[in-house]
Amino acid sequence: MTVPFGRALIPHPSPPDRRSRATQATTALMAIVGSLLAVDASAQFTYCNATPVRIFTAFGYLDQGEWTSIGWYSLEPDECSTVFSGRLTRRKYYTYAETAGATRRWGGTYPFCTRQSAFTIRGDERCEQRGFQATNFDEVDVGDALSHTLRFTCSDCEPLAAAVTFPVPELSVSWTIGQHQVRMPVTGQLRLGMEGRELVGRLTATGDLSDLQRIIPALVRAQLNHQDDCDYVLNMHTVRLTPSGADALLFAAGHYEHWECVEIFGVDAGKHRLFEQNGDVTVRVQPHIAGGDVQLSTALERVTADGLLGGILGSDVFGPWLWNSLEDVMPSSVRVATLRDLYPPELRSYRLRVYGVSFRDLGGGRLGLTASAVVTVGPEQAARLFRQLGGQ
Repeated sequence: MTVPFGRALIPHPSPPDRRSRATQATTALMAIVGSLLAVDASAQFTYCNATPVRIFTAFGYLDQGEWTSIGWYSLEPDECSTVFSGRLTRRKYYTYAETAGATRRWGGTYPFCTRQSAFTIRGDERCEQRGFQATNFDEVDVGDALSHTLRFTCSDCEPLAAAVTFPVPELSVSWTIGQHQVRMPVTGQLRLGMEGRELVGRLTATGDLSDLQRIIPALVRAQLNHQDDCDYVLNMHTVRLTPSGADALLFAAGHYEHWECVEIFGVDAGKHRLFEQNGDVTVRVQPHIAGGDVQLSTALERVTADGLLGGILGSDVFGPWLWNSLEDVMPSSVRVATLRDLYPPELRSYRLRVYGVSFRDLGGGRLGLTASAVVTVGPEQAARLFRQLGGQ
């Protein structure tokens, strides 16, 4: 029997339509007669939860010659609910209750049909063939009482933990970028909790990108530095990748010299430096979710150089290279497969959804990349896995 959910609701009557005076008078007369014949408003069957845990209940009775079951009524500790309204015209009614995960049941030997969601089912035969489950209810003899209250008790029940949080084993992801080896330790925290009838595992994982920060200067210089004193010389003397809120900023500053070599009648006449200038560029790198994985977008934040150097540092050269290089490297750190490995083996087969990603400062300017993911387990396995993985 899987954990039920929700409360079986008794529909409220619709508001009356506008009537003529004659109709209103007739209605008033009927109301007076009805009040004289009405049973005591307290005539009902009531469930009360006298346990320290949430329980889910169902009710069975004979209705016009047909066995009928209704549920589920969700009751918090110390909560009561009416499950049958009106005079109790029969001596015997049938009751069932269970805790989340069905670790404790209050039932008997009288089968009724139930299902996982809220239900009103007529007939107690061929439950499985009709797409239901057969559940054994207990019989309650109310005697000649017009109303009855049944209290569910449990001396050894303990409240179900709403959630349990624990660190996950550290992983280490490595790549080779050119001649450089990049290692990224990944740590995380997993929060498991029962939300309704489902088990939800929310993961927050953080990768330490210090290694990438370390090699970024060499990558940028390998791409941009240029030593041709018959054309131009560019030396990127300062390169750094730093966190900036939920983004990262790549700053690169360099010295540029433009040279010209002169030949007269095929004879080398020397070379001349036409001009030189300093400049820098700042590129904002933003992570985002696309197709279930992390992707990166880059945008020029500022270029403080014009002319030839501005063209080199701007989008004509530097921008596309930066996009391609970082796009190939950093998304690998938070691929779905990597995040899935941070979950316990029991949860890795369930669908994983990445729903948040951002850069962050790990302290001292160290760049980190944080991703959030969620795995949801349906009612059939939720409570069992929750207990197995550390829940109560």
